[in-house]
Amino acid sequence: MRGVKENPIHQVFLEKLRHASGGLAILTASEAAQASYENAKWNKHGVFTYFLLQGLQGDADTDHDGIVSIGELMEYVRDQVRAATQFQQIPAIGPTSFDRQLPLSVVAPRQSTSHSDPHLQRR
Repeated sequence: MRGVKENPIHQVFLEKLRHASGGLAILTASEAAQASYENAKWNKHGVFTYFLLQGLQGDADTDHDGIVSIGELMEYVRDQVRAATQFQQIPAIGPTSFDRQLPLSVVAPRQSTSHSDPHLQRR
């Protein structure tokens, strides 16, 4: 179509998706003997779901390229859930092989800033 500009981030996303290798990625909300925490402070979600959604919306984009990969998301969710629950709930990444660079979502590129979620502040 004439007059339609290509979005370079979407093009990179599609290129990464095209070159992604196979595998099976497993991320569970907690380790086998742990409970999964829920609380109203996480927007009516469990802590795992809350940070999974935050990560997909851009908080997990650690390299600030505008694309959240599965590797970035898994590390972000695991780190945030551990911190939010004082290590009472630790998401587990399965032992199977997968392409950590598999793109999951396109987000607005962010400047490097620390995550300052008010729910994580300690008193």
